[in-house]
Amino acid sequence: MFNLEDELPGIFGFRSITSDPAKALTFMTTDFVKGLKNADNLFTAPLLRGGRVTKEDIINSYKYSQAQRYSVLKDMYKNIEAARTLGVSNSIINRKVKRRGVKKDVFNQLMRGKFTPTRPSEFFIKRLAEINRELNKLEGVQVRSPYFEALPEINKIVSDNRNLNFLDDEIKFYEDPEPPVIQQESRITTPPLNTVNINPNIVNTQGQNASLSLPANFASLSTADKLKTLNDLGIRIG
Repeated sequence: MFNLEDELPGIFGFRSITSDPAKALTFMTTDFVKGLKNADNLFTAPLLRGGRVTKEDIINSYKYSQAQRYSVLKDMYKNIEAARTLGVSNSIINRKVKRRGVKKDVFNQLMRGKFTPTRPSEFFIKRLAEINRELNKLEGVQVRSPYFEALPEINKIVSDNRNLNFLDDEIKFYEDPEPPVIQQESRITTPPLNTVNINPNIVNTQGQNASLSLPANFASLSTADKLKTLNDLGIRIG
C-alpha cells in the first residue's frame, strides 16, 4: 500500500543513512596516520634544516612534538572506544587500523589505552650528527653533537611519562600551546652534504689588483678545501 508519510522525506530530498562505524574507522585511521607524521615533523623539520642548534632547542622541540603526538593518539583511542561501543569487534578494529600502516608499537598503545613518548629516530640522530660534523669542518672546531647533550633529559621525559592512561592521565612535560622558537645564533646554513656552490657573481677580491685564478680541479674539491683555496687566493665570499 502506498503511504504518503513514508514517501515525504524522499520527495524533499532526505534519505535514511545507515551508520557504518567500521567504515568510518578506516577514514579516521587515515587521518590519524597523517596526524602522527605531522607531530613527528614538528620535531625533526626545524632541527634538521641546517645550522647550529642547542640542547635546549632539541628538548623544547621534542616536548612540543610529543605533546602533539599524545593529543593525536588520545583522539584516536576515543574513536576506537566509540567503535567498540557501537558493536565493532576487536578483530575488525585490528584489521581496519593495521591495514593503514600503523606501526606495531603505536597500535599496541591504542589498544591498551596507554601512551609512552617515542624516542628520536636513528635517522634523526645520524642526520643531526652529519650536520654537526659539516659545521665543525667549516668552522675549524670540534663541537659535540647537541643530541648527546639533550639525551639525559629526553630519557627522563620518557621515564616520567611512561604508560600514561589516555583517559585519566595528562602529560607531565609540556603546557605551552605555542611551538618553540629555535634561536640559531651564528647560524651557518649548510648545502647538502658533499656539495658546494660558488657563484662567481658574488666573489669579491680583497684588493683592486687581486685576480681570480682557480685550479682546474676546483669543482671536485671538498667544501673545506674549496674554502681554503679561496682564502689562500685572498678571495672572500660575500
